Amino acid sequence: MKQRVLIVEDEEYVRTLLRENLEAEGLEVVCASTGKEALDLAKKNHLDLAVIDIGLPDITGFDVCKGLQADYRTSNVPLVILSAQKENKYRKEMKDLGLKNFFSKPYDPVALGRYLKELLPVAG
Repeated sequence: MKQRVLIVEDEEYVRTLLRENLEAEGLEVVCASTGKEALDLAKKNHLDLAVIDIGLPDITGFDVCKGLQADYRTSNVPLVILSAQKENKYRKEMKDLGLKNFFSKPYDPVALGRYLKELLPVAG
């Protein structure tokens, strides 16, 4: 069974590029363009990893993280923040949520793909 990654990104071209790169790495990808859509998809799909933009049109990426952490089905899923902002701007929010994984836009798709693969649990 392929490992499944949730991408939560409101910019279509970023979402598409990331999806294509992860699918090329042999991963299954589900995509959401809003926070609500992401939380709905998380309830319907087993997830191994989530990549979440902070600036979403409905709720923040941090709210998505809180929702995923609060749900027993997704509470152990590694979460990666993807943002055009610098990490130090969000240091407090990330610390409060226990988040350690941050990737800045613009990003190197190959480097991000490698980074995400390292975070995935070993497929059994």
